[in-house]
Amino acid sequence: NNLTYKSFTLFPIFSYGHSKDSLQKEKHLNIVGLYNYSKEFNTIKNRFFPLYWSKTEFHGADTSYRKTLFPIYFSYHDYFTNNKVLFPLIWSYKNSHYQSLTVFPLFSVGHSTDSVQTVKHLNILGVYSHYKNTLSKGDVLFPIYWSKTSYRKSLDNKIDTSYSKTVFPLYFSYKD
Repeated sequence: NNLTYKSFTLFPIFSYGHSKDSLQKEKHLNIVGLYNYSKEFNTIKNRFFPLYWSKTEFHGADTSYRKTLFPIYFSYHDYFTNNKVLFPLIWSYKNSHYQSLTVFPLFSVGHSTDSVQTVKHLNILGVYSHYKNTLSKGDVLFPIYWSKTSYRKSLDNKIDTSYSKTVFPLYFSYKD
């Protein structure tokens, strides 16, 4: 105990404390070293060691949340981002630039969040794959078919395009 914080500890079984202000802006609780709760100025943490961790942070008008249920669930969420993983099967990512969903090993799909989706990908069973970005696009039907179109600016600012296609083992073409 001191002038700003009051606590009680029965080591190693229990510890509880809080700030002496009317809102109790700071707190902690620890039970047998396995469960731990703490609240500080802009952060709240919950931990049930070694399986569960959660952290909430307050940033002005935004709040971020992190949660872990080890070793299978991980998440992070704030105003711009929403990521969730149910390991190893489901991966979901969303932010201000890109969003994707993967259900392993069945499929993965994603795209940029701009109105024309300048970047995107699709993969089904690891056999069919399609991708597109600002420099190229392509399709693969493994192991039989590959197609790729590439774009690049020449020195005179014209767009040069090259194409390649393969149907294995029968056909191959490349045009620059």
